[in-house]
Amino acid sequence: MLQVGVMGMGNKPIQIDREDIALVVPGGTRINLATQKALQEEAADVRRYFQEASIVQDPIEGYFVGSERVQRLGFFAPPTTRITYEQVTVDPSTLALGYLFFRAPADTFAEGRYTLEIFNKEVDVKLPLYLPASKAPKLGKDKDGKTIPW
Repeated sequence: MLQVGVMGMGNKPIQIDREDIALVVPGGTRINLATQKALQEEAADVRRYFQEASIVQDPIEGYFVGSERVQRLGFFAPPTTRITYEQVTVDPSTLALGYLFFRAPADTFAEGRYTLEIFNKEVDVKLPLYLPASKAPKLGKDKDGKTIPW
């Protein structure tokens, strides 16, 4: 379960389909988003995941400058509470917030560097992340002396 925020840049809206999102695990295997049906069938208590996440989550809206409207990134929802969507549209003033679920290979996520990818004809995003977060490399400087985020 990853909490994410997505906002467009540029002058036109960006459409992101469910199949545009993947997680690349250490070793290079690419995992597509779980389906809503698989989430309901395989996660013992999905409602509890959503409830616990809503309590402990970091309010990430503040990381996005210029958003005038916030919408739900509705690829997933607790069973029987909301409809789910196959597509979301964002632009420079619209922020979509929500959770992404992936099925762990071999029923566990190994320690290491992962890459969250969003790719289609309009966008190519690769966001690295580390599990556990405490294993992420420290912020450093590149050869020009500028700080690099990862």
